[in-house]
This record gives sequence, structure tokens and C-alpha cells, in this order.
Amino acid sequence: MILTMALLIGVASFANQSASETEQKFVGKWNMLWKDLPDGDLETILELKIVDDKLVGEITGDNVIEQMGEPIKLYDIEVDGEELSFMYTSQGYDVSIVVELESDTSFSGFMMDMFEVEGDKIKE
Repeated sequence: MILTMALLIGVASFANQSASETEQKFVGKWNMLWKDLPDGDLETILELKIVDDKLVGEITGDNVIEQMGEPIKLYDIEVDGEELSFMYTSQGYDVSIVVELESDTSFSGFMMDMFEVEGDKIKE
């Protein structure tokens, strides 16, 4: 019984550590290019960090601040292997983004399964 409990605790600890390591791949600032939007291409900054053991983030940059007045907060942020998905609200609509790592410093994916997005990690 003690051995079983020790194994269960060990497995749970490993699972938590693995999720954190996976999320760490996305932590940082990313130059993000939104392609072929109705108003043309858009450049923003995606910033992701761990707060209280949870991945949080926002979209910011000169274009965002100029148009929105403040960074755009992300919600429903999930990491599954090399894939990152998140949501944000814009003009009353829920917008989804799904990207996949191409390397440790780049990703690509889609907004709403329609518009291509690319990201390159900013070296700090």
C-alpha cells in the first residue's frame, strides 16, 4: 500500500513537471505576424509567462496599443505537446488562435482556422 501511494505521488509529480516543461517552451516574448487580414498584415508582440503555476499572456505592441488603448488579455490558454491554443476577445467576438512550434524559436498556425500567423521568439 505504501509503495502504491509512493508510485502514485511520483507519477503525479512527473505529470506536473512535464506540463510545466512543455509550457516553458512558449514562455517569453514573440514577434507575431498576422497575414492577409482584411486590413493587411499586422505585427504584434505575444507575451507569455508563468504566474502562480499557470500560463498567462497578452498581445501587445504599438499597433495594439494604438488601436485598443491597452494590451489584449488572453484566456483559455492550453499547451498540448508542441501546440499552443488560446482565445481573446476583440470587438465583442471570441477569437481563437492555434499555433505549433516549428523550432525552439518559431511557430506558425492560424487565427480562426482562416488567417495565417507566424511567430519568432525575441531574444532577451
